[in-house]
Amino acid sequence: MKTTVRQSCFETNSSSMHSISVGSGILNDTIHLDADGNITLIGGEFGWGYETYNDAFTKANYLAVDVGRDPEDSRLERLKKIIKEFTGANEVIVNISYEYSSNNSSYIDHQSVGTGANIFNESDDEIRQFLFNRSSELVIDNDNH
Repeated sequence: MKTTVRQSCFETNSSSMHSISVGSGILNDTIHLDADGNITLIGGEFGWGYETYNDAFTKANYLAVDVGRDPEDSRLERLKKIIKEFTGANEVIVNISYEYSSNNSSYIDHQSVGTGANIFNESDDEIRQFLFNRSSELVIDNDNH
């Protein structure tokens, strides 16, 4: 994954700061299958509070929310394929709504949309390391810290 280090520059942020770090080593997490052998991604609300996630299920949901607006997006199919291959799932079902009034309303703060999508520029192995290595993290933060 590309790393950018900027020195001697002032930066400010008006809202969220989401970041992804990819660890190396053993793939030591999984996503549990339901009784039918499937995994259902349910999205989530990834705003600007302070949270650190290292579990595969939350990281997979974050990526699905970020690239899932367009059901024809090949990145969503790639994500499902990687999850199926690693977990042995029969199917990966994406049950995400972008409607605010929905019970499973999902979003990524407007300042951080695309953060998860960037990992799809990397190899399947890198995506697998992000998802299934507990030392890989998704950090949700904001300018209040």
